[in-house]
Amino acid sequence: MRVRQLEPALAFAPDLACLFCGGNDLLREDFEAADVEAEIDAMTAAFVDRGAVVANFTMQDIWLAIPEMPVEPLRPRQLELNDAVRRVSARHGTVLIEQRGLPPVADRNLYASDLMHASARGHAVIAALVAQRLGERLATASAG
Repeated sequence: MRVRQLEPALAFAPDLACLFCGGNDLLREDFEAADVEAEIDAMTAAFVDRGAVVANFTMQDIWLAIPEMPVEPLRPRQLELNDAVRRVSARHGTVLIEQRGLPPVADRNLYASDLMHASARGHAVIAALVAQRLGERLATASAG
């Protein structure tokens, strides 16, 4: 993703960048959380260095909505990925969008028919969460 998408995204000079990534990496046989963390860190740093507010996302517990989906080996990888995203967010002071453990993720209607991506309803839930977290960030910044 970084190789193909980062430079064109930076060319827009965005004020806000949402980095929801790493999910496809979980499916790879050679998944290494440290490698994915390094990629997310590099992308996050590039936006932060250019003055953008960055939102990083942990992965939701899709298994709550799709109990027939096999958990192994993806769940342990997901936990590693979420920890990596939290570390990147802490390092760069980004807005962390913590999806893991949220009650809505158990609703199967939040996922598209491929069971990998969000449906329109899922995107609306994510957008509401982003708006909430950005509002919290603004409130904290204006209070300080």
